[in-house]
Amino acid sequence: MPGHGKKALLAVVLGLALARAEQADTCMHVATVRTLEKAVADHTISCIVVTPGRYKTTAELRILHDIHIEADVSATLDGAQNGGTVVVSVAANVTAVLVGLIITGGANTVVPYPEDCASGIRNLGTLTMLRCEVVGNVGREYGGGIASVHGLLNITDCMISHNTALMEGGGLYTEGGMVNITNSVFFGNSAR
Repeated sequence: MPGHGKKALLAVVLGLALARAEQADTCMHVATVRTLEKAVADHTISCIVVTPGRYKTTAELRILHDIHIEADVSATLDGAQNGGTVVVSVAANVTAVLVGLIITGGANTVVPYPEDCASGIRNLGTLTMLRCEVVGNVGREYGGGIASVHGLLNITDCMISHNTALMEGGGLYTEGGMVNITNSVFFGNSAR
């Protein structure tokens, strides 16, 4: 049957296009910090697109289920240097993907372990970061910018800069687990 292969290929291409369109429709678009916080907490939402702007978080964005969060162009998640604040945390046994976000303003002053780890991002699960910036976070003890404790962390095309920890890992602190870093820049981070 001549042309049968072309029809099958066309069906596959159309199927992929439909799947991508359906995936785009399932993403929730957010434009305020309140809708962002609600979307992250909603276990039925697996994809969030954050519209451009600065989102001053009022509490830690706790990721407790598998999710993909992507900036539409550029979006800043700002912990506003509130004591006790980690900007984003990924729970154990959770897979999260962050794309194009700027994480700043984390100022963690909480003492108990592992809550004392990180101010920008705390990862206890599986976290993939792509084209993100983690900048200007101050940690009480470990990992001013990012702390990954017994998790899997993938960092690609990111910039981790000007973060501070009072003990170890100004930009990145890891304990157990695994970290993969590709084409990323770390500079201006410090630990005392």
